[in-house]
Amino acid sequence: MLAEAQRNYADAIGIMLRQGLYGSDELRALELEVLRGVDLLRSRYQHGGFGRPIPMVPASVVASNIEPWRSRMAPVAELADWELPDPTASRLLESDASGNVVTRHLRLMDPYHRGRQSLRRLYAYGAASSGSSLSQADAFVQIADWDLLYSHNGQAVASYEVAHAMLERAGAPSASIEQLFAPPTPIVLPAFQPNPLARDAARDPTGHIDVAFEITKYGRGRAVEFLDAANAPENAKQRLLNLIRSNRFRPRLMDGEFADAAPVRMRYYLYDRG
Repeated sequence: MLAEAQRNYADAIGIMLRQGLYGSDELRALELEVLRGVDLLRSRYQHGGFGRPIPMVPASVVASNIEPWRSRMAPVAELADWELPDPTASRLLESDASGNVVTRHLRLMDPYHRGRQSLRRLYAYGAASSGSSLSQADAFVQIADWDLLYSHNGQAVASYEVAHAMLERAGAPSASIEQLFAPPTPIVLPAFQPNPLARDAARDPTGHIDVAFEITKYGRGRAVEFLDAANAPENAKQRLLNLIRSNRFRPRLMDGEFADAAPVRMRYYLYDRG
């Protein structure tokens, strides 16, 4: 079902790209659906006990020539090879394209490459439609986030530094830079999914836990310390501890640099689970 949905999204994205609709909100929404599907697979692979990723296309390299797989693979493969619409974006973003048939097919099977292709396209759409410096930096940062999720740590940190430099060159206000790299509530990766640490504005909290911890340069949470709690069930602290330790976070900027270990203090709100 997931592979079928991915094919349909790829078909729809291809139709919009042929029309050059790079500024379309609908185009971005379709790419986000692709990302959410890919991230579902990542989550099941990392946390669901699977020994290897479930392939998003058939394992056979020649499957694209065999029914019933051909219709599922063709739009996905076409989108993976799509030339980015902005030459500047093509130069700035590292491509994961390959002329080798086997390598290209393996990347179609792989959640990391499928998600990264979508994020590269999202950045290129903004560049082609003259997106703001902040929106472009945010798109670049989300590519770095994806690399960090898959433990491409050096590549991720280098990309964060490029995005920070982009904002500084554009004269972005400090509040905009803080929004990306040092918000009061740390950004749990990937940023396109709901942040499990964020307060739910639609519900009234029934309690809270005040917590301090550190976020490392590579997005790991450590040195967790519970400071205070109000109306918190016995197991709430353990759930929060697991949340901090099991997720990756966007590294935080301190004094213009990405800190080896950035301290965070925050209030985590609790809600009636019934």
